[in-house]
Amino acid sequence: MRNTILIILLLTAQFSFGQKKQITFQVSSGLFSFGGGSAGKTSFMNISDVGTISNYTNNPYGSKSSFSYGLGVQFQHLTRKNFIYGLQLSYESLSSKLKIDNAYGEITWSVEDGKTILTNNFINLFPFIGQRMKLFNGIDSDLLMGFELGIGLSSKEHYSLTTNQGHEISGINERKLPNIDFRPRIEFVNYYKNFGLSIGYSYGLTNYQSGLDGGDREAKTRYLRFGLNCRLR
Repeated sequence: MRNTILIILLLTAQFSFGQKKQITFQVSSGLFSFGGGSAGKTSFMNISDVGTISNYTNNPYGSKSSFSYGLGVQFQHLTRKNFIYGLQLSYESLSSKLKIDNAYGEITWSVEDGKTILTNNFINLFPFIGQRMKLFNGIDSDLLMGFELGIGLSSKEHYSLTTNQGHEISGINERKLPNIDFRPRIEFVNYYKNFGLSIGYSYGLTNYQSGLDGGDREAKTRYLRFGLNCRLR
């Protein structure tokens, strides 16, 4: 972590003395989900009969995506040979989804309709390097790559279900979130004048179930990100 902070500071310092500096704002959304042996399309609810204990999804790490979004600012330096280095700082709210097919408690209920959405909020740091290319006239095409650090802020599961017996159950639970979600990332951006469209992919290496024993306990993030960029200079 100390080495990462040092790299970010060095990038910032070099940006300050660079000859061609660019600042970009980005609004993004995309397809966020979990991969690995513990990620799934379905799970079940544990229904508590104790008032002080909440209902909860047995495994909230869904392999389906729900609505996600991000807001960020990017600082980068472009050299005379079109080499790029910089840093993106953003806030991201990333949501995955799965289906609830059963509910277990004092009584076992079959579920007519049910889902859990797990929303994780991050401050995201993305130090990167890259290359600018001229693939089309009037278009700046930037290929960027690096390692992003998702600093975990909060994680909540939102569940709702209707049983075949007509019971409606819903609620919100806090979930444990790793301090850092470490993700290699590649991104491609096309700019026309000061506006650009980006597509990128982040592959998480942090296991959200690393503290649990038994079975294939692995749930890692995957994010296909689409962005709308506005370049100030």
